[in-house]
Amino acid sequence: MKNILLLWLCSFFVANSYGQNLVPNPSFEDTLDCNGPLNCCTIEIATPWFNPNSATSDLFTSYSNCGYPITYQIPHTGNSYSGIFGYLATTREYIEVKLDTSVMLILN
Repeated sequence: MKNILLLWLCSFFVANSYGQNLVPNPSFEDTLDCNGPLNCCTIEIATPWFNPNSATSDLFTSYSNCGYPITYQIPHTGNSYSGIFGYLATTREYIEVKLDTSVMLILN
């Protein structure tokens, strides 16, 4: 009985906890001028996201003049999402962004 009560109390605290979003442009909605030189398909048009290696991470969006068109997947939030290959024969694709603030560990 004590274990059930403890589990119930823990689930209550987890369900009511809140966090802050440290990731800028999390849904890839803020884009550069899509009519410019970077208009097609790379993650760099969704600032401040970037590709740290030579692979080509893609941007899929429902906007007609930006990125690849969305086909069978739907974005979790917004109108855009990123596409990467986790492992290809000779390279990996990944994307990076600098967090808005640094993550701090506070021990009491």
